[in-house]
Amino acid sequence: YKAEVPYLLSGKLFCGVCGAPMTGTAGTSRNHTRYYYYICNNRRVKACDKKSVKLDLIEDVVLHSTLDALTDEKIAYVAAEIERRCAENSDAVALLASLRAQLAEVEKQLKNIGAAIAQGIITETTKQMLMDAEADRAGLRQQIERATVQTTLEVKAEAVAYWLDSFRYGDRKDPGFRKQVFGALVHSVFVYEDYLKIIFNIDKARAVVVPFSAVQNAGGSDFVGTGNGSYLDGSGSPKKEDIPKGCLLFCCPDKYSNHLNTTVRWTVVCRRLDGGNSIQNFRKKFFSESVPGRVRPEQTPVPGRPNRRKALVNFLRGAMIYPKELTAMKKETIADKIAKKTFHSEEFQKSWAVHMQAFGPILAPAFEGDYQSRVHLTAALNQISRKNLQAGFEKLKLLKEKCETNADKAAWLFFMGLCFDMAGMTEDMLVCYRQAAEFHHRFYMPYMKVAKFYQQGCMYDKAEENFLAAIHCFDGKGPDLQEKRIISSAYTSLATCLTMMHRYPEAEAALETSRQLYPEAPGRSAAEAVLYAALGRAEEMENSLAILRQHAPEVWPEVQQMTDRIRNGTEELFCPIEPEAENVAAFWNWFRVREEEMTALLEEEEYDEVIDDFEEQLALVFPYVKEELRINILIYKECGFGLCLPDYYAVALTEGYRYLLDACPEELAEKWKFEVVHYTK
Repeated sequence: YKAEVPYLLSGKLFCGVCGAPMTGTAGTSRNHTRYYYYICNNRRVKACDKKSVKLDLIEDVVLHSTLDALTDEKIAYVAAEIERRCAENSDAVALLASLRAQLAEVEKQLKNIGAAIAQGIITETTKQMLMDAEADRAGLRQQIERATVQTTLEVKAEAVAYWLDSFRYGDRKDPGFRKQVFGALVHSVFVYEDYLKIIFNIDKARAVVVPFSAVQNAGGSDFVGTGNGSYLDGSGSPKKEDIPKGCLLFCCPDKYSNHLNTTVRWTVVCRRLDGGNSIQNFRKKFFSESVPGRVRPEQTPVPGRPNRRKALVNFLRGAMIYPKELTAMKKETIADKIAKKTFHSEEFQKSWAVHMQAFGPILAPAFEGDYQSRVHLTAALNQISRKNLQAGFEKLKLLKEKCETNADKAAWLFFMGLCFDMAGMTEDMLVCYRQAAEFHHRFYMPYMKVAKFYQQGCMYDKAEENFLAAIHCFDGKGPDLQEKRIISSAYTSLATCLTMMHRYPEAEAALETSRQLYPEAPGRSAAEAVLYAALGRAEEMENSLAILRQHAPEVWPEVQQMTDRIRNGTEELFCPIEPEAENVAAFWNWFRVREEEMTALLEEEEYDEVIDDFEEQLALVFPYVKEELRINILIYKECGFGLCLPDYYAVALTEGYRYLLDACPEELAEKWKFEVVHYTK
């Protein structure tokens, strides 16, 4: 059974009269409106006379009272107390010592078993003892690893304060956020006839009492708590009586709203701090730094001019296009201060420098000025670098809603793609890297990753497109030595793709560019040897093979065999090979006999069986093709079905398919269409 609405206080709400739990219920009015309540369990059996209370009323009161309790003083006290208690915890140290002693004993057993086996004592018993001991050793090592992490884990007061402070700026209308608040911060709530008593996890010794009259007068979701919070803590526009005298309001565009507060759409931007000179003071502060494109000071309103207030509001709205000014306007929270301090700490800067060295062009502009997001991002990258992919992935997911600019989105998508790449999830990696490219970032790595994937799949034209995109990331600047190596490698891979597409002059030009950028690159010799073999330039091919044999002997045999096949005319990628006439005739005879049966299967959408049969018969026609042949079924409204035949840029297949289709019987050509492509989509 699933409730109609989530009763978020279930298990935490208790009747103040009898102490029984209060659980969710619902009722329907005469006009068919559904109402939701919490009711005492004893009242259901007529053992208590406590009246039911409205769900939205109670949950709103508990939410706002809980968040109002998160004062700066309370957060600082709780954070320090948690750090102190964690520092005193010695259980993990004792456990680690015990586990290490057990591991030493198991290692001793394994040594004895190994000695027995070495002496020829090999029985079922010794085999079982060996397997059991190895299993125990593996389990103990895992436990030791976890215990080691626990002993080295330090809970800092700053991290706890950062976590607690983050609750104060969540969306109070979001059910997910409300559930987090109740789960993490609320211990229990007791509902009496005249008041509520709320006990918090952060301070169980003290309870907050909220008079029931205040709750009832609040009107449910409009209740904003009894604390001394600012009107900026609520949602919607500020109440008229809350606005300080002399303030101006303007509407903040949604795309920059979180520079102020994620739940606020209106805010005060100017107040009279110094009598009638406030506008001039604001103008001086606003233009303390020179920003290109900003309205000139002489265009700003000054006291005494007509329509001064209207002109200032319009001016401020125009200035909203500058996120830097917005960041300057926002109130710095405790979380911001902690994140900023953490970001500039020596230890953090070391991690940041390492990641900048690897991912600088895409990392540097990401979340600029947003210290909280940068701290989270660095924590995620630290986890990823340690191969803790799940932890890094979860941290990255939390950053999704923080992405505002194209640079933020490109970086987030790239690092998500990096997680998928390291986890072997190729399709998800491609999706992330492709979407990252849509934001026009200038980082070569995702383009190179996608290009290599396409190259391995014989999609050489798509690989060419991405190799060129990677190369263009270095346009407009003088590359250093490392960057020259990267560009040179990209040109070498590009030349390989061009060679496979039989665009030999372009391939030779790409290799020449690679050579000019970085002359000492022995790996380039493999691409050169294949290209020169295809061009029939034997002497240059032999020189390239000699260099390859000297510097990359593990690759040399495969490349030499390929060049030998090219020169002998037996390499299907570069040489036309005509199929046997008997095999071609046998294929069409088989097709003629099976045509009606296959058409019936395709009409019933049984594609796999038909494709398997076709691929098996084509393998008999082209036995010299080493790669497994793949086809697709095409559906045409005008004539029925067809075959999509990929040749993977192999000359032998291109010519072979042409020879095969020239022999197609007329009656089959009228019913079926055949299309030769380089690869299937």
